[in-house]
Amino acid sequence: MNKVAVLTGIICFLSGIGGGILFASKPLNIDANNRILTKMTSQGRAEIQKALPEIARVLKEDTPAIYAEETMLLQAITAQAPDRNAAEFHLFGLEDKRKAAQTKIDKILLDAIERMPLMDRQTYMKFHLRNRFYLKMHSIVLPLIVTTEANDKAVGNPS
Repeated sequence: MNKVAVLTGIICFLSGIGGGILFASKPLNIDANNRILTKMTSQGRAEIQKALPEIARVLKEDTPAIYAEETMLLQAITAQAPDRNAAEFHLFGLEDKRKAAQTKIDKILLDAIERMPLMDRQTYMKFHLRNRFYLKMHSIVLPLIVTTEANDKAVGNPS
């Protein structure tokens, strides 16, 4: 009995290490949109480049909790006997976590824009207005079952 427990422990330990190596999370690399960077001064580009690691940090810290809450929501509603009350409970938690992460990211962006020269702030505003349809599609988080032709065209994927 003792040998079986030791052998099982060793197998579990080695498979845990192997799984950790195979499925280790990759670093989150986000980058700035080159279409706006080319229209900005070096100071504006520097402010955006300075904001990117802060945004990546927020995403790295907050995304696992958001995903976990969404998974619990889906587990509650996709169970053999769907539990609508539990799903709505997790939905409220999901909304709170998403809102908190978005608020942090928006604050980082506002700080970066505020530090830019006037010309770059105006360039950012023009870019924002010119891409409002794309922003509308990305400001709303669509479920995995949805795809939009306009979304594909906005990111340059011909249909």
